[in-house]
Amino acid sequence: MHVATAIAFIGFAVALSIESFIQARFWRLMQDLHPTQLAHFNLSSGAHPLARRNARATMLYLRDKSFRLSFDRGGTGHCDDNRRSMIFSYWATTVTGCVLVLAVFLHGRL
Repeated sequence: MHVATAIAFIGFAVALSIESFIQARFWRLMQDLHPTQLAHFNLSSGAHPLARRNARATMLYLRDKSFRLSFDRGGTGHCDDNRRSMIFSYWATTVTGCVLVLAVFLHGRL
């Protein structure tokens, strides 16, 4: 494995792990403390209740601030408090994934 590919792989693995932890924590607290906000996410995204596993749907919900239309003030605060870390971790994983693909393309091996 080429050094650049190894570094890109480690960076992607770390970003993915951090994003997974942040997402799991966000959804666990949402489910336990703010079920009304969770129902609002499912309704506004037009997705199946298990769609919260879809990072893109979550990122769009937070990016567009759709959560502010909910009547659950605690849930709105929860989304607002976690909005930046969720969006940052999503894009960090996306960018490091692209860097990994580029490194494999340039160096030809994983």
